[in-house]
Amino acid sequence: MKHFKSVLLVASLVVALAILAACGNNEPEQVENDPPPEQETPQDTPPETNQEEEEQDDTYAEDPPAQDSPTREFVWVTWMPDHQTFDPDPTIEDPDYIDQRWINLQRIYEEYGWSVRFEVIEHDEIFPMFVTSVMAGTPLGDIVDLPESAYLLAAEMGLIQSLESFIPQTDPIWSDDWWVMPTAAFQGNHYGIANRSINTGDMVLGYRRDLIQAAGLEDPAYLWERGEWTWEVFLDYLRETTIIGPDGDMVQYGLRGNPHRMLQLMIASNDGAIVTEDLNHGFGMPQTVRAFEFFQQIFQTESLGHPYIDYWGELTGEGGLDTAFFVTEMWTLGWGPRGEQIEHVGGVPFPTGPDNTSGNVSISAMRPGPAIPRGVENPYEVYRMISEMRFAFRFYSDEAYESEIGEATVEHFLNATREGWVHTLFATAEDGDRVLYGMNELSRFDIGANVWDFQLMLYEIGGQIMRSEGTSAQLLEAHRQEMDDIIATQFSE
Repeated sequence: MKHFKSVLLVASLVVALAILAACGNNEPEQVENDPPPEQETPQDTPPETNQEEEEQDDTYAEDPPAQDSPTREFVWVTWMPDHQTFDPDPTIEDPDYIDQRWINLQRIYEEYGWSVRFEVIEHDEIFPMFVTSVMAGTPLGDIVDLPESAYLLAAEMGLIQSLESFIPQTDPIWSDDWWVMPTAAFQGNHYGIANRSINTGDMVLGYRRDLIQAAGLEDPAYLWERGEWTWEVFLDYLRETTIIGPDGDMVQYGLRGNPHRMLQLMIASNDGAIVTEDLNHGFGMPQTVRAFEFFQQIFQTESLGHPYIDYWGELTGEGGLDTAFFVTEMWTLGWGPRGEQIEHVGGVPFPTGPDNTSGNVSISAMRPGPAIPRGVENPYEVYRMISEMRFAFRFYSDEAYESEIGEATVEHFLNATREGWVHTLFATAEDGDRVLYGMNELSRFDIGANVWDFQLMLYEIGGQIMRSEGTSAQLLEAHRQEMDDIIATQFSE
């Protein structure tokens, strides 16, 4: 298996990668139908798999050592400034949520004698400072939040401890513990401790139900439920919902979205890859090549998609032109003109491609989660502190107070999350559940979703296809050296 370049080479890239990571959030970037059906898992859908868990090796720590001190202050180094460890001012924004965390910290101190102190460092400074401190044998803290693109570098450099090295296989994190999950998988081990919450970070395929009905088409939710929601059917829907007016002007397009977001879903839904399991780029895989060809057919050959706009917000939003289908981040669903059409917005997993055998239709990046630096003593105790801090919702939420046992369950958590936010972004609760099912049950981990250079690559090639600057085959070949250079920078023999 390939591995990251040597420590010296990686260290020389630290500052550049940290800056890139800091930019990661600024992407270049009427026929009556019955209401859509309630979500049911298709009979031929394979059970959920977790690639990160499948990749772990068989080496686990022995039973953890007993707590060796009555009190301990944990230093948590982070670039996120919204942490508080004191009784909050009731006038601040969202005081109930902050108070919930504060009360939980008091419980932890009373039960274990543990407390936490947060040290906040600027996003583009934290990784270089972290590397320097650990190499010097004086880690910045017991817990560290790293930019997502830096986790794999830190793991290969041996600067953070693998969970398998100190958490025994019998620990609930490896099985049914809802509150924490292993993340940052690399070469058979995990290096981060994520919040095991609903995944709402992947891409959404939404659609305007009113425009679908106006075209005389069956609601896509029915097709998905019957296992008939495929690329071929999707193309037919785009053709029927792309409308040219009498004067030859385009009235309505079938599809809209950022090129790299759409391509990411197309690659996933055809069982392609951005980065393969053996750490090569996946742009030469037949499944991935076919995804680019599908993108070309929509945007170049048949002109079924909205043309390229050199602003990611306009590509994500609907602007002044209606679009039947759109790919976007979930958080933008209520944003701009689309927010005025929520009563018409439906959601469905992306259709499956012709080469799809897994049932997965979405690619996930690693979920963010704190890591434990090399040199920190008794890391299992640190992990326990993180786990206990995740329990704030479980013990102190409204759902916990209303529960007969005084404790929120997983079902409470799911319902609160969906009803509190996700369900407000779609016309019906069932639409939200379908989208979440695609994100949580039909998604697989791809390292390429965390490598910003590959995201830029998808954006650039997708934009060139949308602007008719070459065919997918020509552009993939033209960028092949650049792909190889990214691999040479990130991974090497």
